Amino acid sequence: MQKITLTAGPYAAAQNNNISLSQTGASGALTLNGTTAGVLDLPRRVLFTNSGDNSSVSFVVTGTTWGNSPVTETIAGNASTAYTNTDFLTVSAIAITGASAAPNALTVGTNTVAGTAWARLDSWANAASVNFQTKVTGTINYDIQCTLDDPNGHNGQGSNVTGPNGVGSVSIAGVVWDSTLPGVTGATTGMTINMNFAPVYVRALINSWTGSGSMTMYVMQQGVVSA
Repeated sequence: MQKITLTAGPYAAAQNNNISLSQTGASGALTLNGTTAGVLDLPRRVLFTNSGDNSSVSFVVTGTTWGNSPVTETIAGNASTAYTNTDFLTVSAIAITGASAAPNALTVGTNTVAGTAWARLDSWANAASVNFQTKVTGTINYDIQCTLDDPNGHNGQGSNVTGPNGVGSVSIAGVVWDSTLPGVTGATTGMTINMNFAPVYVRALINSWTGSGSMTMYVMQQGVVSA
């Protein structure tokens, strides 16, 4: 068997305008003029804070995620806040689509939500049992999540298809994660647990943290031959 190590944090403090300061984006794209200029400390969610009703437009975020993989996600505008489903390490562009008029002023930054890298499990292992151990430093709140989706060509139902993002597969932003299957939601301390099936991917989702809060998660799947 092979142990996989996933880490989260410590993160820089969340700022709602560290990617883009308040602007309307009349040119069809937002200027990345925040203190980070679109280069974040660690992969994490991108937060949109709208000063008025921007439901007539959408924002297309382009950048990279874990492993410097390119990723694009569309966020619907609203009258309050919204954040991406993807953890962005860099943001290279934010385009505005859906309306000819400039939207109400908004800022783009970060919040206290982030995911670890994804651990790909072995669908052909002799056993389906997966063990998890987490270790927590400081104050942090997390879920353990899993999915049967695979942007690299698995359709989530057990058959191989063309990928990445080919027929039957999903985009990175479109992967659906489930926090209930392993039974760890809103945890604040370290623990050791087991689940008796092997999903395609697992990760930890950080819901919030304070200061230097961080965590490490070890994943070990039974029936896998060590490299």
